[in-house]
Amino acid sequence: MMSALRPNRIWLLQFTLVCLAYYVGGRVGLSVPYVGSFITLIWPPTGIAMAALLCWRLSLWPAIWIGAFLVNLHIGSGIGLAFSIACGNTLGPLVAAWLLRRLSLDRTLAKRRDLMLYLGVAVFGGMAINATNGVIQLWLAGVLEASAVWEAWITWWFGDAMGALVLGVPLLTANRDVRRQVSGTRGLELGCVLLLMLMVSVMIFVGQGDASPAHPLLYVPFLLICWLAIRGGAWVGSTAALLLSALAVWSTANGLGPFQAEDIHFSLAMLWGYMATATIITVLLTIMVGELRSSESRLALATVGAELGMWEWDVVADSISYIGDQDTIALLKDEGATRCGWLASVHPGDSDELQALLDSHLAGKTELFEATFRVQGARQGWIWLLSRGQVVDRNAQGVPLKMAGTLVDITDRKLNEQELRSSEQRRRQSEERYRLLLNNSPVGILHYSRDLIVTYANARFEEIVRVPRGHMHGFDCNALKDKSVLPALGRALEGEDAHYNGPYVTTFGCEHLWISMECAPVRNDEGGILGGIAIIEDITERMRIEAALSESERRFRATFEQAAVGVANVGLDGCWLRVNERLCDIVGYSREEMLGLSFQHLTHVDDRASSWSCLQRFLAGEIDHWQMEKRYLRKNGEVIWVALTISLLRNSSGEPDYFITVIEDISDRKRIEEHERRQRQGLAALNEIAALSHLPLSEQLKKALSIVAAQLDLEFGIVSHISADTYTVVEAISPEDMLKPGQRFSVHETYCEITLRQSNVVAISEMGVSPFLSHPCYEAFRLEAYIGAPVRVAGKVYGTVNFSSAKPCARPFDEADKEFVRLLASWVGSALERNQARTQLAESEARLQTIIENEPECVKVLDAEGYLLQMNRAGLDMLEVATVEEANEVGVINFVAPEYRGAFEEVNNAAFSGATQMFEFKVVGKKGRERWLDTHVAPLKDADGQVVAALSVTRDITARKESEAKLKAAASVFSHAHEGIMICDSDRRLIDVNPTYTEITGFSRAEVLGKTPDVLTEDYHGGSRYQEMIDAIASKGQWKGEFWSRRKDGTEYLQRLTLSCVRESDGQIKQYIGTFADITLLKRQQERLEYLAHYDALTQLPNRALLSDRLVQALAQAKRNQTEVAVCYLDLDGFKAVNDALGHDAGDTLLIEIARRLQNVVRGGDTVARLGGDEFVLLLIGIRGEAECDVAINRILQEITRPVLIKGKSCSVSGSIGIALYPIDDSDADTLIRHADQAMYAAKQAGKNRYTLYSA
Repeated sequence: MMSALRPNRIWLLQFTLVCLAYYVGGRVGLSVPYVGSFITLIWPPTGIAMAALLCWRLSLWPAIWIGAFLVNLHIGSGIGLAFSIACGNTLGPLVAAWLLRRLSLDRTLAKRRDLMLYLGVAVFGGMAINATNGVIQLWLAGVLEASAVWEAWITWWFGDAMGALVLGVPLLTANRDVRRQVSGTRGLELGCVLLLMLMVSVMIFVGQGDASPAHPLLYVPFLLICWLAIRGGAWVGSTAALLLSALAVWSTANGLGPFQAEDIHFSLAMLWGYMATATIITVLLTIMVGELRSSESRLALATVGAELGMWEWDVVADSISYIGDQDTIALLKDEGATRCGWLASVHPGDSDELQALLDSHLAGKTELFEATFRVQGARQGWIWLLSRGQVVDRNAQGVPLKMAGTLVDITDRKLNEQELRSSEQRRRQSEERYRLLLNNSPVGILHYSRDLIVTYANARFEEIVRVPRGHMHGFDCNALKDKSVLPALGRALEGEDAHYNGPYVTTFGCEHLWISMECAPVRNDEGGILGGIAIIEDITERMRIEAALSESERRFRATFEQAAVGVANVGLDGCWLRVNERLCDIVGYSREEMLGLSFQHLTHVDDRASSWSCLQRFLAGEIDHWQMEKRYLRKNGEVIWVALTISLLRNSSGEPDYFITVIEDISDRKRIEEHERRQRQGLAALNEIAALSHLPLSEQLKKALSIVAAQLDLEFGIVSHISADTYTVVEAISPEDMLKPGQRFSVHETYCEITLRQSNVVAISEMGVSPFLSHPCYEAFRLEAYIGAPVRVAGKVYGTVNFSSAKPCARPFDEADKEFVRLLASWVGSALERNQARTQLAESEARLQTIIENEPECVKVLDAEGYLLQMNRAGLDMLEVATVEEANEVGVINFVAPEYRGAFEEVNNAAFSGATQMFEFKVVGKKGRERWLDTHVAPLKDADGQVVAALSVTRDITARKESEAKLKAAASVFSHAHEGIMICDSDRRLIDVNPTYTEITGFSRAEVLGKTPDVLTEDYHGGSRYQEMIDAIASKGQWKGEFWSRRKDGTEYLQRLTLSCVRESDGQIKQYIGTFADITLLKRQQERLEYLAHYDALTQLPNRALLSDRLVQALAQAKRNQTEVAVCYLDLDGFKAVNDALGHDAGDTLLIEIARRLQNVVRGGDTVARLGGDEFVLLLIGIRGEAECDVAINRILQEITRPVLIKGKSCSVSGSIGIALYPIDDSDADTLIRHADQAMYAAKQAGKNRYTLYSA
């Protein structure tokens, strides 16, 4: 219930906030009305509405409606008008938000697509709905006249669009990541820049009371906003733009700042352009920077390499260097450092040809050097290489100075070519053998067509059917006397494999035969049936012999089935062909099951190899009879012993046919023999253990455990030490070394708890059926078999020696096994006592203590069991422990990373064998820090020369390892970078490029290697630009910049390029490295924005901003040249009538035509600009006196009055022109325009179609 109410409370809170924000925003927006009290150029509620519907939910639309309704009531609208306008103001944002959600808009505006969607759907489309509804409602209510509808619609739409843009963008881009973006040092930086931007803005809009829109400081905030957008993201940048806009609005409303004018509507229009530019440029810049950063973040992805060796030969110095694929260049770089060395390393059979090709190229007879030759490989004999090269440098006389080329291993290709030739030879031989096979085949072969006409019959076929030689060719099979074979021949023509086995009467001689015939279709390459083939064999004699054998088989079967032992026939593949009932009883399978198995299936896995070897000896003809004993597996899994007598039967040709096997169950006899064997082995094992006392304790225990585990046939063997409730592994053997010395368990989780409780030998063959089934050890580890005894040292219980297995014991433990383990426990106790004495003696030795403790590298001494005897402070710090005892509690081996523990033990064990070794491995300290160590291990001997410990000197190489890893990671960046990368040698010739280079330029890697970058585009830049870059690198170490280049296909693109150099230790340049990106699209978008900022979209004439810039320049030029400038303010007479009568399209056409005429009538250096509507400004420069100005103005007025044909109608307008003539009117640029405007109004009052010169 509570969970259902919580969303409702959230919705109500959002509803209240939206409604209140909309109402307050509307009050603020209507504080500066444009048309009556209903329309303003700045309408903040649209931004609030779009943000609420996109960020929260569409169901908040009633809050928007209520807010809009209240705002309209507040300004004095009637209820009906307020209701209608509120509906429109709600419908526009709601439709736009619904469409943007369907189009999956990312409200953070992170991509250009999202910005375009928001501008197109919300700013343009949604706000057009608001404007259309509002203007219609005002017109219907009589507030607007029909002639003012269009101007009101434009103003309404501008105001709503400004609100959706200036306020909507900051609200949309606000998210939880903003706090992270503005935190820390970056937050301080952004705060400082924002404060600076506000200070500059205050100077512009408050401190500069008479500043003009052309004031230089006016655009400084744009630069700071761009900084904020790049460093802080879209929200920071758009919020800064919002603050700038708020300050601009406040100052303009109070008569301050550069946008103040006598006409408040003009001021607000200028203000709207300023605010829109600030917001759009900010968001667009943020998007483009974000996309650029996203591209750069993909630099570290992918792996790709080139298997290509490269060589360069300095002909004068006779020096050859190699780079590239190490496997390829390793074949030559040792011996082939000179021309003679190269030729000497080549196969003798290829050396002369290689030298001739090289001399020919050096002499200029060939354009390209290309040769294949063999060199001696490291492990696989001669290796084939393909080398291509070219002279890359000559002196003034044309003598070669330097040659470069590549090496490719083509051994595989050569081997494939050789194999192809061999295959072709084998094919020809196979065809010849097939022909001979057909002619000499022991069976008859017949080819026939689809009409059953014989096309081929071999000699044997004609012999079988008793016809003369050659008689069958062209014979119609339908004419055979015995037609019993025709169905089989016909089925083959239908695509089936057919068979006939039966009597046959020959057509010639009428002899009665038994034949066996196999028929099959003959198909073409497309699978169509061309005819058939029949293979016929005369089996008449076989059928007679089979009848005789049938009787013999009957008698043999009776003997076979009644034998008292198992008897079977076994095929040459080992499968049972025939078995008697006694054999089925022995193995537990039915007769049907046996015939589906092989003898290997029944054979014990340990006996399969010997059985298979015996089978091979039979088949090789080495033996014909054999007797053996082996183990079989019964169907129920029981292992039994059998004695086999095997004989090989051969067929009439003397070839092996099958085996006859006699099988006898000897399991009882084997059990008796096994018991006697174990008794003998037990005595031998005890003697062997007694002889281990000369070995180190660990080795003694390990060997003793191995001997006894093998005797008992158990997997695990452990000597443990028990202290309180802790069970510690002293030594152990286990599969895959699962148990390690030093491992600890709770004694209650081990079967040893039973052994200690009973203080005697405990032996359990199968735990699952024993009284200890519920013991925690069984539940945790599922150990089925266990036998163990307590170990006593100095009369006290030390621990246990025990053996176990996950499988039940194959036989029950007997008293001999228990006594055997009891004796072993006694021996282990004695061995531990002896070891303790040795340990105490070793601990008293401290002859090197001072040196070890002051050694900056780790020095440690390990005994044979792996315990630390001594370790200096450096070593303890590496293990992050305070004392040697603390390290031993964990166990030195446990500090070593698991993957190095085996090698660590081997190195230390080698020291006890007298060997000295070095080893790199990784350790993990007690506090978790990983370190790489390099250790030198040597044996430590006593006075008698016996090895008593392992001495190790170890140093920390973690920093070196980390450096190596970083170098490997950096090497992959080249191949995965999404920017083009090129590497040049000191002669500025390309030696490598990455895949992105080829994608951008269109040149393949092979096309550019060995060339200089300027050659690839020299027809575009020549060499001057590249030489400037090289000079800059030589003096400054790098060059950055943009320049146009050309792809392979001739298309132009703009590069953003960074070049740097790699120098040798003596300062000489070794290589040049360049990275570049294609920024063509970015540049063209920038140029488009700059054009739109300075030109009128309808007439393509300069706008007010560009006019102001040109006017300032014209005034400065006139002052220098002592000439005059005429500022002419032109307003069309009669334009509104044309616009109202023929529509806005006709008005736009008229404006375009007037703009074209004005451009044609003025001089090339003059400027024609459109300020808006039907108002134009003309700058006539270089004027010398009023008379020259009069001529120009009259020409302009005449050109304007010429009729214009629009929609089939002739339209005429005239012009009223006001002129301010500089330097007669020695004012600034803005004042001159204002004076010209005043003179224009005077011309209109004087009757229009005339001009008036401004006079103070």
